[in-house]
Amino acid sequence: MPIKLSMPTKTALYHILLSSFLMFEVVSEAAVLPSTRIPEEELKKEIVSVEKNGFLLIPHMYYKPETQIAGGLVFITYFRSEEDLKAAEGTEAEEKKLPLQIRPSTVATTLTYTQNKQFIWELFPDLYMDNERYHIIGGMEYLKYPDRFYGIGNDTPDDYEMYTADIFRARADVQREVFHRVYMGLIYQYEWYDLVESEKGGLLDTKGIPGSGKGTASGFGLSLNHDTRNHGFTPSAGGWYQFTAVAFHRLFQTTYRFTRYTMDLRQYIPVWKSHVLALQGYMSVINGSAPFEMLSALGGKKIMRGLYEGRYRDDDMIVLQGEYRFPVWGRFGLAAFAGWGDVSPRIVQFDPREFKFAYGGGVRVAINPQEKVNLRIDLARSGDFTGVYITIGEAF
Repeated sequence: MPIKLSMPTKTALYHILLSSFLMFEVVSEAAVLPSTRIPEEELKKEIVSVEKNGFLLIPHMYYKPETQIAGGLVFITYFRSEEDLKAAEGTEAEEKKLPLQIRPSTVATTLTYTQNKQFIWELFPDLYMDNERYHIIGGMEYLKYPDRFYGIGNDTPDDYEMYTADIFRARADVQREVFHRVYMGLIYQYEWYDLVESEKGGLLDTKGIPGSGKGTASGFGLSLNHDTRNHGFTPSAGGWYQFTAVAFHRLFQTTYRFTRYTMDLRQYIPVWKSHVLALQGYMSVINGSAPFEMLSALGGKKIMRGLYEGRYRDDDMIVLQGEYRFPVWGRFGLAAFAGWGDVSPRIVQFDPREFKFAYGGGVRVAINPQEKVNLRIDLARSGDFTGVYITIGEAF
């Protein structure tokens, strides 16, 4: 069913655009660049400099079908090590500045409340050490989250049941550069969940679906990624290639035992002037019994826009999507995109004739052209569902 926006919603969307613009004009100093260690000679060049440490407290708002209007506060602190400080030569200690190329470590905390009465707290550390030879990516979040459950499989009905879950998640990926722009890492992932409310007589109320009660998932794994993108936020050339494997085993005190493998392959092809064709292939494979909240899921603001996030979920998922991005005038650009994918209980059971198709287009507004940070406004459709997404950064 197409989405109809009321006048209060339209007014709220205007405020989303305004607050997003103000937020990212300020936060751009802490923006990250492509994942690669900085050569020593680059550190000595006379270039734009930034303060060693700082923090920001800013409002944020966004819109997507799963939350409707969402807003809250973001606290960001960024800092650089004493080794980085030594790279800034020729200034007094109290006035020391650092080259913009020296990426800061950042820790971001968000508090969000949505129109769907969802509460979200998130903590995201992103730490660089030893001139970027080591990279630690982390995440921690707590959600009290009313949501929809359509069932498991690629042929579930359009009817859904509502449920509310308390969820706590934590993840850490400690990476080390082993070759130029190639990183290997160790992953730890933990999830605690409690289904506190479900519809009486529904699928989740019967407790027959893994994750329909209370439980934990705890696992260790490995990551391998190769990053040749020319920019972290809006690449126009290069690629991103990542593989991860995480085992949730009884040795790690987990309620459910399974192993998840993911492969994320992205390529950015310059077509003509500033026109870019972005391509992504994504695969998620689960062996074992995972709670339904951790199954491979189609939909959302990144994978298969135009489907409600979690509309289809199962053990395995394959997605192919592409996007054509091009400038129009000044800070404004346009994008057209399409996605093709599906879920299945096993890789061998995928049938291309049953794959879902989603498509759409959107507007891009360069909030900070220097750092290539874009406000993204997308309208996407699949079947009878239409989704509007207003957020920061590209889908992939």
